[in-house]
Amino acid sequence: MKDQPGRIQFCTKPELTAVLSLGYFLIHVLATVETEMKSMSPAERVQTFINQMVVWEAGFHAEKKSDHYKHSTEYRCRADADAKARLVDIFSENLSAKSLNALGAARLETLGTGRPPEYDQTVLMDTENRFGTGWTVETRKTKGINQRYQYILKMESGTPKISGVNVWRNSAEKWEHRNAI
Repeated sequence: MKDQPGRIQFCTKPELTAVLSLGYFLIHVLATVETEMKSMSPAERVQTFINQMVVWEAGFHAEKKSDHYKHSTEYRCRADADAKARLVDIFSENLSAKSLNALGAARLETLGTGRPPEYDQTVLMDTENRFGTGWTVETRKTKGINQRYQYILKMESGTPKISGVNVWRNSAEKWEHRNAI
């Protein structure tokens, strides 16, 4: 008697993390195509970065809550490596070479996510200001504490790239430099 092949499963319900990964991939591809087709304005660069980060953050946060992640060291290591690789792609596309190491290092080390997502921000388009050789663009957090951020951008290879970020401190009534993105 020949060996019978095992049952074939034709259709499976995709896990949320797979759907979010696909969403991340599509946003990343669209942002990359947009970058190649035309030069982005500083506000568009910040919007692209925020869009990519909120998808990454939501997807990885859901991944960290999964049973596989909590109970399998091998799965957790693979998921962390995948999340770090996606984060490196986002940072490489949107951050300046200098800030990639300075600002991105902490997030790459901790792979921190939050609820509500830290990057669920709205770009305030009328706040794009030019100064010297760069620009500033302000954002406001959509949910949670009503926090304002100021992204600092510089030209790098003909494209605006994020080189720093400040947070508004109401108590001091001034912008305070952040050491991490």
